[in-house]
Amino acid sequence: AAGTDVTVALLDVDGMHAINTAHTHDGGDLFLAALAERLNTAATPGDVAARLGGDEFVLITPRDPHTVAVALASAVAAPATIDGIVRPMRVSIGICRLRGGDPHIALGCADRAMYTAKRCGGGIEFYDAARDGQPLVRGLRPAVRHRDRPSARRLRDGF
Repeated sequence: AAGTDVTVALLDVDGMHAINTAHTHDGGDLFLAALAERLNTAATPGDVAARLGGDEFVLITPRDPHTVAVALASAVAAPATIDGIVRPMRVSIGICRLRGGDPHIALGCADRAMYTAKRCGGGIEFYDAARDGQPLVRGLRPAVRHRDRPSARRLRDGF
């Protein structure tokens, strides 16, 4: 996709820890598999849909970002059922479109927009440089991200 117009959408599950706690990691894996299946249905021929790791997924496509947003919103609208319990498919999605740009930078921009979506309580956010800032060089994502850092309370309480 380098050198072409590209839209990158980065999806991150909201509340994955609670899902793993309520349903064990096996139930969490079922939830992630359901999300992956839905992402694949939102993809069209020529798109790349992948799991980046943990509870993060990416969709890379030449499609318009608003078309992608509608497709993803539709794909995650219905709840998932795990162990007979219906759970909403809550995700935070960041979307970035770069005209003739570097898809690595688009990924970094989508990551920043996704964190804006997280701060807003979930949903979809389109990258806005004025609001989200610039990604790291070549779109690299931070090695240690805010959610990966132990909170002061957890350190103080020993867990």
